[in-house]
Amino acid sequence: MKLARLLQASAAVAAIAFGPGHAGATSEIDDCSRLLPKGADLAAAPGDAVVEPVRGSALFTSPQLAVNALREVGAEQGKGTRFLAFGEKGRSARVFAELRTTGTSRNDLAWSLPHDRGPEGALRRLAVFEHLYAFVLHEHPLNSYGVRTVGASAKARALSQPDLLVRLARMRNCAAKEVARTVTGVAVLVWEIPSIGQPVAKGAGRLDVSVRVTYPHADGQRGSITIARGSHLTCSAQVNGDGMAACTLFDSHGHAEHVHDFSGPTVVTYGGVVERTRIVLPMTRVDIRPRALPRK
Repeated sequence: MKLARLLQASAAVAAIAFGPGHAGATSEIDDCSRLLPKGADLAAAPGDAVVEPVRGSALFTSPQLAVNALREVGAEQGKGTRFLAFGEKGRSARVFAELRTTGTSRNDLAWSLPHDRGPEGALRRLAVFEHLYAFVLHEHPLNSYGVRTVGASAKARALSQPDLLVRLARMRNCAAKEVARTVTGVAVLVWEIPSIGQPVAKGAGRLDVSVRVTYPHADGQRGSITIARGSHLTCSAQVNGDGMAACTLFDSHGHAEHVHDFSGPTVVTYGGVVERTRIVLPMTRVDIRPRALPRK
């Protein structure tokens, strides 16, 4: 189903009584944005950065807002800086996110909100969180993120990918309230944040893994999960009516079993669900070692 058909009005998006003009809306977003530190506007991306348009996604409320992904030229593999910026008149401007990688699993993320007034500004602020969510979701699930205030020298506390996704989703829902109240002709799908329980492993090599996925109003489609352990073992399953999914890990590369993968980190990825009035978000969970069933 096309995104345009999905953008139906939803009574579940609560209206916020903003004060006149832009000040009330900004205050609401600022209150919510305390979940993550933010600073002033980011510096422009390098003039020779490689530019790639961001592909469309059901997560994006306003697909007509052009957003580009930029990366430094000549950066070593696994290192460098990438940017997200609004595209204007065929060029990239208005950087709103900067991700620095150093070749380790720790990344530094800085972000900022546009200060535009009126409906255009509200839609851009909403787009910042929606694009940040999609961007982080497609990064390696074992990465951690030091979310810093622009210009600050102090190191930020690292957040795991799941922790960062949950905070971005909550801030997006704050921005959605601003859009629902101040922008006419645009309906915003509700974002529901799923919770993925701790995986339970049993059997030989702890290869039989089950997990529960819960979220509000779980009365429609349930979606599916993918479980991966180490660099070779994986399996997928549908989530049943009770929110449970179970599968047996196997070597997707067709190689002999790798002993170190039996005890490696277990990553659960929930694919999410898109419905007429809501999106149950894709989400991840990382466990260093899944819980084993007690022996009888």
